[in-house]
Amino acid sequence: METIPAPTCPACGSHGTVLYRDLPDKLFGTSGVWTFKHCAGCDGLWLDPIPHDLRRSYQFYHTHLDPVPVNAGSVPAKILRVIYKPIKGGYLRARFKYREGVGPVWWRIFAPLAFLHPAGIDGIADDAMFLAAPSIGARLLEVGCGNGSMLEKMQKRGWRVEGVEFDPECVERVEARGLKCYGRDLRELALPEETFDAIYLGHVIEHLYEPGSFLKECWRVLKRDGHFVMTTPSSQSWGHKHYRQDWRGLESPRHLQIFNSRSLRRLTEKSGFDRCRVRTTNRSAWYVLGMSAALRKAREQSCSHAAVLSMISLRALSFQMFGRLLDLFLRDAGEEIILTARKP
Repeated sequence: METIPAPTCPACGSHGTVLYRDLPDKLFGTSGVWTFKHCAGCDGLWLDPIPHDLRRSYQFYHTHLDPVPVNAGSVPAKILRVIYKPIKGGYLRARFKYREGVGPVWWRIFAPLAFLHPAGIDGIADDAMFLAAPSIGARLLEVGCGNGSMLEKMQKRGWRVEGVEFDPECVERVEARGLKCYGRDLRELALPEETFDAIYLGHVIEHLYEPGSFLKECWRVLKRDGHFVMTTPSSQSWGHKHYRQDWRGLESPRHLQIFNSRSLRRLTEKSGFDRCRVRTTNRSAWYVLGMSAALRKAREQSCSHAAVLSMISLRALSFQMFGRLLDLFLRDAGEEIILTARKP
């Protein structure tokens, strides 16, 4: 794959040193090997060199998969979904004030049980993009909307939704749901200023060339006092420190940079946002730590691909419980960063 040199950190412009060299893509089969550098300025990581055409590394990406049918799975899994549905709906009513698409009013009585979710309350809040219920006519933009499943949920909950996705196959899937999706980089669309009441980037910023200019464009199209939400892997997570080059959050070559809480806040504030709140979460520890263990095992056994070693079951649940305990004692040890901000 043709590459472009990236000699300086895309978050702060500093130089750094090689941290990991010759990493293959054991997740989705992109050819080549890749190098991550550690930034001396902001303590983050970045890929050098980077792919010239990043779209080629998404040919077999998870967003191309068909969604799992609602009634799929074992009998215990179906029972858990039935139990979970009113708890989630009740929590979204009580905490985020949703009235549409979250079930009947009396489900509010189940809201206190939200902490029983293996991923904690973040596992439910993420299902609403960490956004409170909208005012009438409020517009939401999801950048990197994948197959459109999240946008469809948010539309049912009262938002006027639109998506951005550069992958043509994903754009087709979103439009097949009857939703509006732009198939180009947000910076190329020249949308009117102050168009949206909220913008959500769920695991997107780490995939972008020149993330600073992208955040400035988000600021431009967001309305005054609008909400801005991002989630992204954290380079300071326990999983990265423990699994090192096998950490699932690296995902070379699609992840061009890996932020920490400090560097992400600084870049966001530099782009014009204020009231930034940054914290880490382990809501997806079951998957990130499980896949990191699988990637390590694949490397040690010289396997060509890690998917056959992935773990979704009691072992995954043990990783999730371990992650929740880490949240209690180590503030920045979570696998993901959650950033919320406003446009002044």
